[in-house]
Amino acid sequence: MNDSNPDGPTEQHYEVFRSSDAKSLHECALVLSARRVPFVEVSAGADQILAVPQPFVERALHELGNYAKENVDWPPAREEVVTLSDGKYAALLYSLVITFVYLLQIEQRYQLPLLANGRADAGAILAGEWWRTITALTLHADLTHLVSNLFFGAFFIAFTCHLVGTGIGMLSVLLSGIFGTVLNAIVQDPSHLSVGASTCVFGSIGVYVAFLWADRRRRNFATIYVWAPILVGFALLATYGIPDVYSASGRLVDVVAHATGFGAGLLIGALLGRSGSRKLNQPSIQLASGLLAGLLIVAGWTAALL
Repeated sequence: MNDSNPDGPTEQHYEVFRSSDAKSLHECALVLSARRVPFVEVSAGADQILAVPQPFVERALHELGNYAKENVDWPPAREEVVTLSDGKYAALLYSLVITFVYLLQIEQRYQLPLLANGRADAGAILAGEWWRTITALTLHADLTHLVSNLFFGAFFIAFTCHLVGTGIGMLSVLLSGIFGTVLNAIVQDPSHLSVGASTCVFGSIGVYVAFLWADRRRRNFATIYVWAPILVGFALLATYGIPDVYSASGRLVDVVAHATGFGAGLLIGALLGRSGSRKLNQPSIQLASGLLAGLLIVAGWTAALL
């Protein structure tokens, strides 16, 4: 029952709700309708009134009171993703490290056995030469290989650090590369050799999309929004990680390393996403994580060259 009376409630109807907000009025009207409480809607200047017959007053007030209690602070305020960094320092550090190592590779003056001692050798890694899982990520086969990883790596690492912070981002990307290299060594033939930061690059994509997936799942997003980042991640892997068996320079592309890096990144990103960006926003944790990432690289190359 719905009516409009510019003169206010009649003698047979009593006011149970008044508001100038059309949305609130509509919600309360739906409550009364759902509970089969007859009512009229009456105009009173800028306000609108819901009025019910006298026998239904107590019931109407009870139902509207329960509705108000049940909807206090509803819907809950959705926690926003906090961006912890613009990622530029992480991207810069990443670029400096792999460029510096490449310059040492091509510099004949020092005669450092970087490639022989630092590349990912599946058999040697499984035999205990752990440092290769770190050092191989900083080595590149040629300038084209380096430039490719510089461009894509800086881009995706910046995005990852944007969500999880510079320190945690650098450590998580490095760990995804390390674990991805270990997995690659396990599934490949013991004679398999590889170099390149691309395992880290695809690891950073994995961290980024899995963080968004876990964070959105934790915050009860709709299913399509929860899974959209993962689908995008696999699309990027398929587009850029498995383009051809050979690169444009004729160099064999280590597709498995791309996939294992991406997979390792997914696991790390999912773990970080369960905490949410706010809990990661602690300067001490960010600093410690960044220092640990740097120490791992130094320790890897120290072990490789001693």
